[in-house]
Amino acid sequence: MRSLTFLAWGLSITAGALWIRFARPQQHLPFLGTLIASEPVHVVAHATLYGALAWLCSRRLPLRWVVPTVLGLGLVQELAQVLGVRPLAGPEVFDLAVDGVAAVIVVAIVRWRRRGVAGAAAAR
Repeated sequence: MRSLTFLAWGLSITAGALWIRFARPQQHLPFLGTLIASEPVHVVAHATLYGALAWLCSRRLPLRWVVPTVLGLGLVQELAQVLGVRPLAGPEVFDLAVDGVAAVIVVAIVRWRRRGVAGAAAAR
């Protein structure tokens, strides 16, 4: 199961989005409603959730597959939110862009750290 942790995390993000859409907890918790309605919080949440997903992917997948995997799971989440409501549009594309930027940053950090570790080992 450990090798599929990234998949479980990605699908959990989708489950959370569907819970917010259908259970509508924001109707009963005004504070949660305020957070959900805030675009800055939305962007930070996407960057955090999908950055964590990218990190989990980087532990199990070749780095060249991390960004496509994150974008694929992000697309699943975005489609789940709009399916039957409206077509995929600008807000979902923006969310995917945030997800992709987070994944690229994580991949860059992982590459940098791996190079640093490999360089330190070679220097010994």
